[in-house]
Amino acid sequence: MDDVRRDGRKKRRKLRIEAEETIVTAEGIIKPLTMVHMQGPFLLYILCVIVSFIAFLVEVVRAPFLQSNHY
Repeated sequence: MDDVRRDGRKKRRKLRIEAEETIVTAEGIIKPLTMVHMQGPFLLYILCVIVSFIAFLVEVVRAPFLQSNHY
């Protein structure tokens, strides 16, 4: 029984904290972004930077070979 009460208190405390962070406007509810929200875009950005760097290296390495074959 104590476990159930403890879980209920945790849920109410979590909901109260979320309610304090939420802003209600005429357009709807605004919730501030957290680090968890920004992990996906950040990882996608890092992935794209790595792919573009690899493509750049491939072009730099291939350029001398392509120029020597255009006689």
